[in-house]
Amino acid sequence: MKSEFFHEEDKDNDRNDIPLVRNKTGWKPPKSKDIFLEEAIESLKEIPLENKSDVHSNLTKKDRSAFKSILSKKSLIIKEADKGGAVVCMDNDYYRDHILKMLSDESYYSETDINADLRTRKELNDIVNKHGKGLVKEESTYLTNFESSTSFFYGLPKIHKSRKIEEAINNNKSEYIKVSAPDDLKFRPIVGGPNSVTQRLSHFLDLILKPLCRQVPSFIRDDLDFLNYLPENVEEDSILVTLDVVNLYTNIPHDLGLQAIQHWIENFPDKIDTRFQHQFILKSLQLILKNNAFYFDGKYYIQNKGTAMGTKVAPTYATLVLGYLEKTLYERISTIHGNDFSNYIKMNWKRFLDDCFLIVWKNINTDDLLREINNLHPCIQFTMNKSETSMPFLDVLVMKSGTHITTDIYSKPTDTYNYLNFKSCHPKHTKLNIPFNLASRIITIVRGETLQEKRLSELTTRLKNQNYPDEIITYGISKAKLKGPIKTEENITANNKYNVITYI
Repeated sequence: MKSEFFHEEDKDNDRNDIPLVRNKTGWKPPKSKDIFLEEAIESLKEIPLENKSDVHSNLTKKDRSAFKSILSKKSLIIKEADKGGAVVCMDNDYYRDHILKMLSDESYYSETDINADLRTRKELNDIVNKHGKGLVKEESTYLTNFESSTSFFYGLPKIHKSRKIEEAINNNKSEYIKVSAPDDLKFRPIVGGPNSVTQRLSHFLDLILKPLCRQVPSFIRDDLDFLNYLPENVEEDSILVTLDVVNLYTNIPHDLGLQAIQHWIENFPDKIDTRFQHQFILKSLQLILKNNAFYFDGKYYIQNKGTAMGTKVAPTYATLVLGYLEKTLYERISTIHGNDFSNYIKMNWKRFLDDCFLIVWKNINTDDLLREINNLHPCIQFTMNKSETSMPFLDVLVMKSGTHITTDIYSKPTDTYNYLNFKSCHPKHTKLNIPFNLASRIITIVRGETLQEKRLSELTTRLKNQNYPDEIITYGISKAKLKGPIKTEENITANNKYNVITYI
């Protein structure tokens, strides 16, 4: 076989024109000169695929009948819950009214026309032609030469934030909960546009900007990364604090976002490929932010403020915007309370997107601290929770007893623990790995042998409910115990960074 038909990694480190993205080529190698090989290929093409008519459904006859009945009801709409894996069936009018109420807020959304995407594509082409001189041919083609479709809008029900739904769950431990039109149910707005005009550009920008996230002192990648920063011991008078940004994605003003990104790309130019002009990055981001058009219930809308949850670059964009505001926070705290406290905040304030975690001394006036944080920008407002004993953050429950810190797995009351059923038609290796992966997660997060064994016992029960054989559960848990906590490079090198100091 000739090596020319295979991609070989470029060994010339000086090359900087290797494309980050490219379209599928559809290229096929020429026919082989080996006539016997070609005859074998043609023969294989003529063999019909085996029809496994004996494949059984994962659902019982009763379940299939119920499922068919639900799907036939046009008055119902089915959505996955925002968190926890639950399936929510709602009255279609109830859902529609809530979404239309959301879209009627003219500070965030306004109606547009069917040609919005055509105008956006023209702007996209202009940006690539004018500011994309450093793009290689494959990148330019990827960004401009593709078939697009209009995005659609939907809302994920935030059942974990509904008091009425939580009360119903607490009062009825059934797998199925019925709540009549809860008036406190809110929805997370999602713009679904996998083939939208700007989605490829958004993906491209995400690849360019993502390395900058590591320059944000508060940045954590996930709950495992968060565990790297937690100490085993703290001062006895310290308290656990979490902060959350109110509707972060939809509340970032465009001018603030562009200013933040300009700050990061100008201050850390070594993290950006020199092929990409700063104007190209900023103009592209502006296009994505200002041309988020979508369709709902027979009308076309455009988002006036914030970024869409659904566009590829949104998490990176939000991380960098808050990181930019945090730099201002450190400077203000330094001016008011001194460098020591400012440095402490900078070292120990940890954030995953809009969720923040901090351990502070009990005598610190957290109300004053929250006020200073909320003065960073009028559109970006935080809420605060604090406790002397326990506080959830991501999937981790942080617990303090005296000076000792322990951790447990945290699940919201609405979590369904809806693990893949062992009788499903998924590949066998996928199902065999699930007990091991879930057990590894417990062993990594849960500190304390007694509590760890309790959580593994609960996992065993839940997996049995999903038809996992005892021997597979036992093997997965044993394998996870033998391997121990999941390790990362940060696990190995990180030092405990929480040296709680007094408020100055």
